[in-house]
Amino acid sequence: NDNPFEDYTIKAAPTKKNFLETEEWKRLEALTFGTSEHLLEKTRDMFLFSCFTGLRFGDALKLTRKHFTEAPNGLKLDYQASKTAKFGYKMLNILFGGKPQDIARKYMPPNDSVRLFKGITNPKANKALKVLAERANINKNVCYKDSRNTFGCELINKVSISVLKDEMQHSNIATTQQYLMLSQEGKEKHLMAIQW
Repeated sequence: NDNPFEDYTIKAAPTKKNFLETEEWKRLEALTFGTSEHLLEKTRDMFLFSCFTGLRFGDALKLTRKHFTEAPNGLKLDYQASKTAKFGYKMLNILFGGKPQDIARKYMPPNDSVRLFKGITNPKANKALKVLAERANINKNVCYKDSRNTFGCELINKVSISVLKDEMQHSNIATTQQYLMLSQEGKEKHLMAIQW
């Protein structure tokens, strides 16, 4: 009855995290849509909302009016992360110059029973992101989880690592430090592109 694999641990291969650089998400943000492309526009906005807040897909999807409070300076988002069960808040008027606040106000439902990003599923979002990336001339295989990586890479050079750890609700600082490596790869790419 001995299991020969009982003491064997599977070694996970390191996965390369994908993220959008500033000029890429700005091109995505600048896209315009026809009147029949409401769902595509909403998917873009939900993705950008997560780029600007660091929220995972499931946490952004469940947002309703009750998660937002009008504070003296702007909208405050209170939420509980599905993955970690940790409570958090974000001042949407501060992050990225208020861009997530603008998106939240654009889709704010009339009551608490309707979600901001109703009608979007993860598979639909990932499919739509392929179309959006092509339109924005982003030559990457973009999927929704890249929004969180984009948030981490944007903030790693702007705030202290402890602030980023708190914003991303990481339990271990080593997880947050991975964004330093991603950020370094981006710097190296830019330096290599210079015509010295």
